Amino acid sequence: MSVTVTKHAMKRARKRLGLPAKAVLRQANRAWTEGLPPEALDKRMQDYLLSMVLREDKKAVEEARLYGDFVYLFAGGQLVTVYPPDPRLYSETPNYKPDRDYDFRARRLKRGR
Repeated sequence: MSVTVTKHAMKRARKRLGLPAKAVLRQANRAWTEGLPPEALDKRMQDYLLSMVLREDKKAVEEARLYGDFVYLFAGGQLVTVYPPDPRLYSETPNYKPDRDYDFRARRLKRGR
């Protein structure tokens, strides 16, 4: 299945991931196919992803995936938005390694990297 990217998701992904538009499309497809669904994570991270889905209810978000250093929210085969996960949950996810070059307070890559 090929994932499409909404305008909002493209804007957010380019800002938060620091990628050009074509790379965002590839990343969205990878997140959909290789990303970790909530069922594959521990209970706290699972609850966090499900709360992200509920928080974005107005956009009809159906699925959340953890891929790389970000949470990808999908609705009907479209990427709706991208968020960095809560840094307090990193230690609770054994197969998740956060990117240390990401500034979680500013929600963007650190300068000079």
